[in-house]
Amino acid sequence: MLIFIEKEKQSLSRFDPSTIGLDHVAFGLKDLTQLEEIEQVLNIENIYHSGIHIDSSSKKEKIWLNDPSNIRLEFYL
Repeated sequence: MLIFIEKEKQSLSRFDPSTIGLDHVAFGLKDLTQLEEIEQVLNIENIYHSGIHIDSSSKKEKIWLNDPSNIRLEFYL
């Protein structure tokens, strides 16, 4: 599923989630076990993340992190 949201145009040299363009990338998973495996890898690699939590919109589990360019990567059920 792709969702497009229109935002005000801004000119910045570094990624900013309020800038027009890519906001985040989300990956759907089959079950909680997969989500827990991702969390475990992030913990082992000492990568900052949100921890598994319930999304306020979908009411399902998710976890997110920001890549080195500050683009949010989200994994959800």
